[in-house]
Amino acid sequence: MMRYNCFFKEMVSRKFIEHADWHPAFGKDYYRPLDLSVGQFYTKCAKDGYDWYRWTEVKNSLPPLLEMMDVLEESGYRFVVRDGITDFTERPVFEMVQCGRSIEKISKHLVRSVIDRHPVLNGMLFDSEIKKRNALSAIRLIEQGETVKDALKKCKSSYPSIRQFGYKGTERQNPRKTIKKVKKVLFAISTGVKLKTLLKENRLGAWSYYRYRGYF
Repeated sequence: MMRYNCFFKEMVSRKFIEHADWHPAFGKDYYRPLDLSVGQFYTKCAKDGYDWYRWTEVKNSLPPLLEMMDVLEESGYRFVVRDGITDFTERPVFEMVQCGRSIEKISKHLVRSVIDRHPVLNGMLFDSEIKKRNALSAIRLIEQGETVKDALKKCKSSYPSIRQFGYKGTERQNPRKTIKKVKKVLFAISTGVKLKTLLKENRLGAWSYYRYRGYF
């Protein structure tokens, strides 16, 4: 049985999709999983995300891993086995993921930036099946009395992952989310809505509002 790391399967899948020319709107392969107009493509992007490589329709149409590897080898990619683990001889390069519109990002250090595309990050390459399995294992440990920190460490998962797969958490506010709420409130105030009403609707405290409103 072939063994590989948690990024390998997703890297192979992406390079296969790229080689097969499966882009839903601009791809040339007649048998690609989705055949959309440009308008339909961006409408679906708004619903399912701009990383269309991970769309369910695309993922469900992929052949088995070994078949994809055979196709890539014919295209010039090479694989090697090191310490029993199969991997690319050289890590492949991926195209930037393009966004339909500019995105405002606020880092954990509260630095604001505007981007219209972003690279394929390791988190996007992590095997989704392993991610789900690890997250569910961590949730089970937490339900059995394990602390969140220890459960995440033992199961090699993350807090965003367990939230994605059903963990409710304590609902403590994230500074980045708070800042986005403040921005939303400021815009609504400019249209004439009263601050007290907006704070209640957005579950935003007055202290947080006055702390971050100067950021804009």
